[in-house]
Formats: sequence, C-alpha cells, structure tokens
Amino acid sequence: ESIDYRGVISLEEMVRTMDHSTAFVFPTWSEGFGLPPLEAMARCCPVITTVNDGTAQYVEHRKNCLLIEPGSVEDLTGAIEAVLADPDAARLLGNHARETAEAYTWEEVADRTERAMAGKGK
Repeated sequence: ESIDYRGVISLEEMVRTMDHSTAFVFPTWSEGFGLPPLEAMARCCPVITTVNDGTAQYVEHRKNCLLIEPGSVEDLTGAIEAVLADPDAARLLGNHARETAEAYTWEEVADRTERAMAGKGK
C-alpha cells in the first residue's frame, strides 16, 4: 500500500515498525555484514535484499528471504509484488527468517568467535 522511510529511529520504534511491516526492503549495493536484514529477520519480517557479500553467509533465496540483483528495478518490483500477492508464503518466509536470526544472537556469535580463537573451529 505504501512505502514508509523513517530515517534514524529508536530501537523501540524500529521493533514496532518491523512488527507491523509487510516486508523489509534493503536494496543495497554492498554491505560489510548486513545487520539490518538480520534485525528484520529476528522480528519475523519478510526480507527482500540484494545478493552481496554482507548477507551471503545467512541469506537463502526463497527460504528465509527474497534475493534480488543490485540495481534491478524489475527484480525489486517482482519481489515486492510476490510478498503482497501471497501473505501465507510471506509469513512462512518470515518464520524461516526468524529461525536464521536465532543463530546470530550476540551470545551465539561470541561463542563461535571464542571457539574459533581457541582453535576449536565451528
């Protein structure tokens, strides 16, 4: 129905917004890690994002997000239309996204980092 660009907002407003959003659209060209899509995933919000190095380790097209090519207006439009056309599929995408995000809590990342630094790998 509409696109709402909020700029810088508080954590509470971000959570509220994601909880009431149809999708989180993040059509970036490049990212270091890509925390915003993961934050949306943690809120079960369907994510539409670009294929890039920052999200590559946790995104799976049509499992926990919809991936689009950077700069492709056609891909972006198609992904948004797909989410709007099938709310049940979007909800399932959001649920799988939440499962993905659970593996990236600060505690989980710290534990993996500690194990890697101790030479114990994964």
